[in-house]
Amino acid sequence: VIRIRRGLGVAPTKLTTDAPTALAKVQALRASRTLGTKDFDGKVYGHEDVKKALWKMQHGKCCFCEKEMEVSYGTVEHFRPKTSATDDAGTKREGYWWLAYEFENFYLSCINCNQPKGDYFPLASGNPLTAGTLPSAASPPEDHVFLDPGKDLPERHIEWKFVRGKGMVPLGKTTRGTKTIRKLKLHLRDELAKFRGRHYRDVIVPIVKRYVDAKKANDTVRLDEVMKDVRRQAHARAPYAAMARAVFRQSNIPL
Repeated sequence: VIRIRRGLGVAPTKLTTDAPTALAKVQALRASRTLGTKDFDGKVYGHEDVKKALWKMQHGKCCFCEKEMEVSYGTVEHFRPKTSATDDAGTKREGYWWLAYEFENFYLSCINCNQPKGDYFPLASGNPLTAGTLPSAASPPEDHVFLDPGKDLPERHIEWKFVRGKGMVPLGKTTRGTKTIRKLKLHLRDELAKFRGRHYRDVIVPIVKRYVDAKKANDTVRLDEVMKDVRRQAHARAPYAAMARAVFRQSNIPL
């Protein structure tokens, strides 16, 4: 999980134009019965223009696992689930239906992250948003457990460890980090761990070694050169940037 700058994304015209009508239909249905998944118009929130805007905002990567993906294979992730919300005990409460077409509530995720997350959204304390309230306008803010890539700092909750024969795997530093990892099954993605481990071994470790050598030699020219590579690998668009940043910090390399 990596911090996503939501300011880089703008709701497309298609969404802002069609959302009011779609939401009005949901409100009318809710007045007469319990809402179901099919009551929400996927052609509105899942429109190609919406996906493209999210894909660009996230530098072409899944919001959770950082796997690169094509726009068409991404799934619009409702961070706060629209139909129902399930806590750790499996108890369901009404979902955040009023955020079903709200760009602020969207991310783009791969199917391997979207499916296990489902409608999981436990709260650390009993203060769910009031219907009609945007998360950014809530006071006090909703105390949710699952990490929000657009608001939380994932590095405070997740660390990385190289496991021989397996690769680079995520570990929870906090309860929130652990629950996010386990719900998304990031610790079970063996192929992804191997890809990440290969990047760590072939790209990140050599950069760390070059930095250490240049620092010991007090070679400012070499240090400047290696810092360019550090910044390049730590940039949000770089592969597995969250892991790279963590390794650089552990190695006392400034970012």
